[in-house]
Amino acid sequence: MPPVLRALRPKQWLKNVLVFAAPGAAGVLDNAGDFGVTVIAFVAFCLAASGIYVWNDLQDVEADRIHPTKRNRPFAAGTVSIGVGRAMGVVLPIAALAVAAATGRWETVAVVAVYIALTLSYTFWLKEVAIIDLLAVASGFVLRAAAGAVAVDVPMSRWFVLCITFGSLFIVVGKRYAELQEVGVDAGTRATLDTYTPGFLRMLLSASLAGALLSYCVWAFETAEGTDFPFYELSIVPMIAALFRYLLVLERGEVESSSNVEVRCEVRGRTSSSGVNILEIVPEGTWVDEGDFLVRLDDSALQTQLIQQQIVGSNSESAVIEARAARDSALLALDEYDKGTFKEQLEKQLSDVFVARENKRRAEEYLVYSKRLASRGYVPEAQLEADAFAVEKADKELKVAETKLEVLKTYTRKKMLTQLTAAIQTTEARLKSRQKTWELDQHQLAEIETNISKCMVYAPAAGQVVYENRKSRSTSTILIEEGLSVRERQVMINLPNPNKMRVVAKVHESRISHVQLGLETALMLDAMPNEVLIGRVTEVSEYPLPSVSVYMDHVKEYEVSIEIDSPPKGLRPGMTAEVRVLVEKIDDALQIPIEAVTERDGVFFCAVPDADGSLQPRQLELGKANETDVIVLDGLSKDEEIVINVTDPAIIEALNWNA
Repeated sequence: MPPVLRALRPKQWLKNVLVFAAPGAAGVLDNAGDFGVTVIAFVAFCLAASGIYVWNDLQDVEADRIHPTKRNRPFAAGTVSIGVGRAMGVVLPIAALAVAAATGRWETVAVVAVYIALTLSYTFWLKEVAIIDLLAVASGFVLRAAAGAVAVDVPMSRWFVLCITFGSLFIVVGKRYAELQEVGVDAGTRATLDTYTPGFLRMLLSASLAGALLSYCVWAFETAEGTDFPFYELSIVPMIAALFRYLLVLERGEVESSSNVEVRCEVRGRTSSSGVNILEIVPEGTWVDEGDFLVRLDDSALQTQLIQQQIVGSNSESAVIEARAARDSALLALDEYDKGTFKEQLEKQLSDVFVARENKRRAEEYLVYSKRLASRGYVPEAQLEADAFAVEKADKELKVAETKLEVLKTYTRKKMLTQLTAAIQTTEARLKSRQKTWELDQHQLAEIETNISKCMVYAPAAGQVVYENRKSRSTSTILIEEGLSVRERQVMINLPNPNKMRVVAKVHESRISHVQLGLETALMLDAMPNEVLIGRVTEVSEYPLPSVSVYMDHVKEYEVSIEIDSPPKGLRPGMTAEVRVLVEKIDDALQIPIEAVTERDGVFFCAVPDADGSLQPRQLELGKANETDVIVLDGLSKDEEIVINVTDPAIIEALNWNA
């Protein structure tokens, strides 16, 4: 499907079939003109809804880009530009209003305009306001029904409007309840989810269900007046079945394998949101043996990283060789100076001192000789002064040579040793740094090679391939299929062992004390309605499950695992199951419905009719009870008749308590 068409979400157009509800109920769809107008209204709502979906995706584009499945939406994936999306978001609602005008009734245009305004408000604001978000979504369904009515100019009875309203609210609340039960309040999938509690949503479900059933029944009876065949009255039965079936699905559990091997993506991502695409995966349901091929992930980016990292590693290795050579040169320079250059300079300086001392001695001897000759008049005075100057010069040269020798020994040597030692330390530090860099590059290279090897995934154990697609009671999210992206540590495939199946049930704290290891259980599956499976309690949690909301902290439920004995062929993970734990088996016991028992001053009674029609209270000694019945230990015999609804105020008043 082209990305632009996918952005319109054509699968959601099915909701707009509700436009045909009012014309269908009025019986005008057999008229070609009215049917055509209804189709036009349907098209108008499809255009309007698609425009709203575009704005919704544009609003959530950043969040969708880090979502495991929503990242594949056209705007998040970048297959449709933001600019094009904004243009679509403007053109589609305008087109919807233009198409609505083609019905020839301004009321249709007004209904479509109200729908656009309401859903835009929901997209940008109302979806973050508790209760209002439920009413806003439900109102969208009511407006669809209203559009069909005004398009063909048929009236909607008050009971029809109430039925659509309560029915829509029932469906919306049911989806919220299922989502809350599935992901909890901390999942972050919806802004208002942490505001609702299971108890509150169950109350709304009950109220909306009652309203939908009552209003539909009244509407059906009113509409049926004057008709020969009781079509509308009979439609109540499938309506009740549909609503109850929807409610039943919200309260069921699933079968799972007690021996389940998870196959995860082990390719490490560079960032928390980066992933790798699935190129090839074995079909779901395939039986595999240990070592069989399961998944091939896209390693093209890793291959590019491998080449780049090999270049980086070669450069860092070259830098290590260069730093090692510099370190070795610095060590040689120190050894050269301390054992060669310094000794050479020392010998030269000692030689200079020796020569200067010898020159001074000769100058002094020549001065003595010159003085003797001068005393006899053989040497002029000037020659004598020159010889004296020569002695003084030789003395100074000797002192300079001795000073240089002292400086060489005391300062120059220490300075050079310090400089050369510092050079060694510097080159060693640089060598260590470049070695660490090279080792890190080698580690990254090995990691890339490991990631490439992990792009081919093989079965760690034998089993049946089950994709790890997130399923809830109202929706199913596709996470695993060819072309989709998976993150590090994300479960891709489960390999359940079909010979080891179990059901995990939640038991209220008031009954958990009755559940013991080894108790027998009866399991009923929708997929196998004629077969009752037998199981055993294998595990009872010592601690209650975390509450789904801070408002439900007082409700404590414990997890109980039931292992299925001899799972039948065809039993699969994910099948809907109902569990009954047989806490105690009593072969011969008299039991009556719980609603047939009342309590007065700590004593239990039932109502027994006399022959004259009066009701007499009968004191009972009761035993254990379940959800529907209670065991009578004493006070009642098997053949006696009792009144069922003894808690009715009229029954209570009719009882002869003085007898």
